[in-house]
Amino acid sequence: MLQEVRRVRDEDGVEGIVATLRAEFAAGQRHAVLHVGFCPPLSHLPMVRAEAGDGPEAEVRVVQAFTHGARLEVRLAESAKEACSVLVELTAKPQAAAGGSGERGTVGL
Repeated sequence: MLQEVRRVRDEDGVEGIVATLRAEFAAGQRHAVLHVGFCPPLSHLPMVRAEAGDGPEAEVRVVQAFTHGARLEVRLAESAKEACSVLVELTAKPQAAAGGSGERGTVGL
């Protein structure tokens, strides 16, 4: 499994995204970039949260968040000694509109 993306609706009727992504690393690699698309786009710019799950110790950072997707960076605590992967758990929920359509944004965690 490389990506599993589910669109969910909360009790208030707001649609969001719940996803599991896999960041793959070759021996000697320490950094990977993941992209996940939201189709159809979310109603407003989302608050995106992501954290590392199974795999070697890693830090996950949300670099960009858009209504149509997000970009994440995954950095291992140390360079991979052999090929490995890290599972990343992601949630994205639209924020209330605040004077615009929220087409583009950056969120760092």
